[in-house]
Amino acid sequence: MLDEVGCVPSMNRSALTGLALLALSACLDFDKKVSQLCAAGRFDCDAGQGGGMGGGSASNDAGVYTFGPTFTGGVCMGGWCYENPFPHALSINGIWGSGPNDVWYACSGNVVMHWDGAGWAVFTNAVPAARPFSTLSSVWSPGSGELWVATADKGPAVRSSSSGTWVPDLTYDDASRNLSTLSLAGGPQGAMLVGASGTVARRTGAAWATLAEGLPGVVVSLAVPSANECWAVQYADESTPSILSRCDGSDPVDAGQPVRAVWAVPGKQVYGGSLEVLERSGTGALTSTPVGFNVVGGTYLADRARWVAVGTEGRLARSTAPASPEMVLPAGDGRTLRAVYAAPSGELFIGGELGALARGSGPSYTLQQGGVGLTNLHGLLVTPSRVMAVGDQGRTLLREPGGGWRTGQSSPGTVALYGVNELSDHTVVAVGSGLVVVVEDAGTLRTLDTGNRFEGVFGTSLDDLWATGEAAWHRDATGWHLSSVLDGGGFHKVSGQRDGGSVWAVGLQSENFISTGVAVQLFADGGQRVEVPDDRIGELFGVAVLDDGRVWACGDLGDLYLRDTDAGWRKYSASSDTLYDVFVYGDGDVWAAGRNMVVRGSESTPTFRRIDPALDGVRLEAVRRLGEDVWVVGERGVILHGRQSEL
Repeated sequence: MLDEVGCVPSMNRSALTGLALLALSACLDFDKKVSQLCAAGRFDCDAGQGGGMGGGSASNDAGVYTFGPTFTGGVCMGGWCYENPFPHALSINGIWGSGPNDVWYACSGNVVMHWDGAGWAVFTNAVPAARPFSTLSSVWSPGSGELWVATADKGPAVRSSSSGTWVPDLTYDDASRNLSTLSLAGGPQGAMLVGASGTVARRTGAAWATLAEGLPGVVVSLAVPSANECWAVQYADESTPSILSRCDGSDPVDAGQPVRAVWAVPGKQVYGGSLEVLERSGTGALTSTPVGFNVVGGTYLADRARWVAVGTEGRLARSTAPASPEMVLPAGDGRTLRAVYAAPSGELFIGGELGALARGSGPSYTLQQGGVGLTNLHGLLVTPSRVMAVGDQGRTLLREPGGGWRTGQSSPGTVALYGVNELSDHTVVAVGSGLVVVVEDAGTLRTLDTGNRFEGVFGTSLDDLWATGEAAWHRDATGWHLSSVLDGGGFHKVSGQRDGGSVWAVGLQSENFISTGVAVQLFADGGQRVEVPDDRIGELFGVAVLDDGRVWACGDLGDLYLRDTDAGWRKYSASSDTLYDVFVYGDGDVWAAGRNMVVRGSESTPTFRRIDPALDGVRLEAVRRLGEDVWVVGERGVILHGRQSEL
């Protein structure tokens, strides 16, 4: 039997005002004889196989996934496969193109993408010698089939025309140069400049020369508009003004604010600043133009007189109308755009955080990332009859055996949903904000309202149901009853034995201005047993109760805790970062999820190991295993799937 209860990070408690019970009639037609939910419809996660829901094809040798003009599947890396969004949720950091039918994208996670005018190619593990999931920050070509990317740990790498992979240029590896390259740009006569922490190097022909070293900042952006000009941005942090200079460090000027990008034409540079664009003719004074957002990338158009800038909140500004930014991404999306390429036709190719991908001439743009949406996902249910994820805006996502993900019913009022639990084959319970909804076997809808807000839910029926949030409540045949309240704090998740045994919830308690993570055994008669697994914990977020009564918990500081009946709590070091969810499969296989990471171990394992997916700053909020299949969901609609034997 499975023990599963999700956990979410500390949330804005004022936003949680009630309980939602959502039973989805759309789930009732699933084949209940399916022994492992995704076995029939899953894809092979081995490198070089088709990704996602089968929409792409791949080369077995090069790890290249090919798609038509739209993405219909995700890619696989390190044993994890993207089921949402498509093809991935990795940030696009640099774009270069020779025209609208030849555009290259450098991404986090050691991924390169290419658009050829008719379809896409996605290269995973693009630079084999780079560390797994290394960030690629820039891409550029001098022509003649040569293509370069800047890696985070192997310096610049060039694409081999014979193998199609990128090979680090070993001649760059010099004691005076930093292999963590953060920018790369080229100019006339094939000269290429590479920027890193405190250094700039120049490549002419096949030889490298150090152009500058000991610079005070990290060279995050370069522009080479002519044979006699090269400009650099020396960045420190978001609270320190950047230094703008030539690539050799000469003619420096204090920008007076953090600057993240430079693009240029002969005799003029444009810099991406905070809420404005800075312009400079030669070595003259800086002038500013407000644009209303922080600029992260930009480029000149083909006429080399007008420019476009992209940045925070998915916005784009033009030199012709800088005070009227265009919305590339939908309002409320919030992702930062990082790079833009302008084709000679005026069409723009744009990329950004978490796989943001768009194209168009403006003011409207076509979004190219595929999948079932980018709504944050908080809760996950995996049983032999269904896989369901719930999240913000009342979203429910369903995956049918042998099929792909689709959007299910939304909660009334589209309130956020945080936890989900199955009471029977026909009733699913989800908790969130502001209401109680029950769809019974016959499809009858009824509403129950406790006037409270909840984050966690566990139960075996509507007459034996626990919900936790600001307080812990129990519902029996007579209705809802207050069970437990924590001083100065509240509960996150709840879990229990399916046979009606012990029930535990975790959260935060504050006494004498000291907050401590607590685990609380709950009793239907209103009693409680409060325990502190570790007085160093600021908060506990996730809990899983095994059939034999043992309890696992996770929270701040990245540790896992096991309560072995009444023998007390044992601590397992799993990560240095907060863990938001813990799940224990029936054979003792323990999984936990946090930001950018999944950890795995067992009671007999002294330390847990990380088996991280290729992600870029995504908080994973729920993890589940059923048979061979492992599922993870998190922010921005991320859904990952793997096979436990391959992880």
